[in-house]
Amino acid sequence: MLILPELKIALFVDSTFSPPNVVPTITQKSASFHPSIVFGETNSYTYSAHSQPLKQEAKKMLVAKDRSHLELIILIDDIHLLGLSYHFEAEIEELLQQIKDNFREIYTDLHHVALCLRLLRQQGHVVSSDTSIYHV
Repeated sequence: MLILPELKIALFVDSTFSPPNVVPTITQKSASFHPSIVFGETNSYTYSAHSQPLKQEAKKMLVAKDRSHLELIILIDDIHLLGLSYHFEAEIEELLQQIKDNFREIYTDLHHVALCLRLLRQQGHVVSSDTSIYHV
């Protein structure tokens, strides 16, 4: 027992300490364990096997002749926003060149004009925002 006279407190110090009995538990995975997406998709073979059909489908959407220019501009913007435009650089460049050549006939909506101007400038095309370019 330790007594501190200035505080008038008695402290009891127990010098015997016994750690609790800790038994490590080992958990085993069940036989039907399926790895999570994070760990299961790190294999480059499975990634390329999953990504190739999706790239082909996106490329078909870009080169489809039955889409309007407005739908293509929105699709190109979505591909840019997803960060996948480097997969389709040639197709996007060709489409944007066609759209730039036919710019006056295509757009009557200010939203689509602004989107088209942004995408063209993003790709390095020199496009004026002069009002004589479009008819809104």
